[in-house]
Amino acid sequence: QAQRRSGQEALPQESSPPHSVASMMRMEVGSIVEIADLKSATHLNGSSGKLVRWLERDQRWAVELLALKKTVRVKPSNLVLLHGTKPTRTVLDELPTASDQVVRLRGLRGASHLNGTRGLTVKFDESAGRWAVRLDDTHQVVNCKPENVSLVSVLNRVLDGTPTEKNTRAALQFDVGSRVECINYYKLPQKFEHGTVAMTWVREKSWPDGLYAAYKVILDDGRHLYVRNNKKYIKESTAPPIDSTTHEVGDQVICQVPQSEFSEPGIIIRRNQDWLSRGVAPYLLKMNYGKHLNFWPTSQTMKFDDDKCEGVAVNVTDRLRFKVGERVECSDGVGFDPGTIVQLWYNDESQFEKNEVVPYQISLDDGKRAMT
Repeated sequence: QAQRRSGQEALPQESSPPHSVASMMRMEVGSIVEIADLKSATHLNGSSGKLVRWLERDQRWAVELLALKKTVRVKPSNLVLLHGTKPTRTVLDELPTASDQVVRLRGLRGASHLNGTRGLTVKFDESAGRWAVRLDDTHQVVNCKPENVSLVSVLNRVLDGTPTEKNTRAALQFDVGSRVECINYYKLPQKFEHGTVAMTWVREKSWPDGLYAAYKVILDDGRHLYVRNNKKYIKESTAPPIDSTTHEVGDQVICQVPQSEFSEPGIIIRRNQDWLSRGVAPYLLKMNYGKHLNFWPTSQTMKFDDDKCEGVAVNVTDRLRFKVGERVECSDGVGFDPGTIVQLWYNDESQFEKNEVVPYQISLDDGKRAMT
């Protein structure tokens, strides 16, 4: 009779898995897997582990969980193969170290339905000891303890922005301003997305000497990518160009913003015709529902608002009443708290919608920060 050991469930006698199961799943002892779609122990969904043995009587794999250091029994249908057999080093449970890293959520109990969900790190809140993660499918930002966030880009990001090119005289297919499709290596699964070439033969000071990226591309959602001179990363696009000339400050427009299923009305309060060289958004919009958004429109995603209200006074300036360093009092809905303005047109993806900005960030005298 099997005895229960600390950190393990009692396991039946091991055997070899049926040939059909092993060949279909390509799994064997030592394979690295991810647990998925469990109905009862949902807190284990998204956890990674190593196959220890095949349990003939139960028709299940014994899986040693890499993070929890215990062994569980799982049906083959609830396992996803993540890595080859007997990896030379364990990379599945490395923790994120910076923003814009692809992660998956695991081991959540209060929100167990999110286990296995992938997202992108936004920032680490040192005071709370949690990562802000923007989920790929819903764009929702959730705050997670480090042990509930696992870096998956090490395994799954086959294509990334690591500079590898040295010959800056090599011919390039695309010029600055060209419309292209690039692999967005910040999302899983990786896919091509539309963008515009902003620079060629680029390098950052932090990169090793002599290494370059062939292209710097600004995607249509504003994300900047470093792209290799390789058709696996970049190809020609037939999408319409980013339109920074048709509309003027003060135009009332209808926009298809990425985070909404519907077209949203708003007004242009800033236009940057040199957006590509500066790496900024072509337009700053004040939406009718009250928020401000940076926007990269095409002729298909921003149009004149034919149903606008004529004669209605609209504030069309991006000029603000206060400057950085000025003392102000900020309302919290009940009273006013004194503080100092520290930043204008502030963006924080851990708290706002994608590409949303607020006019002021204020450092309050009690040590807190306010955005208004």
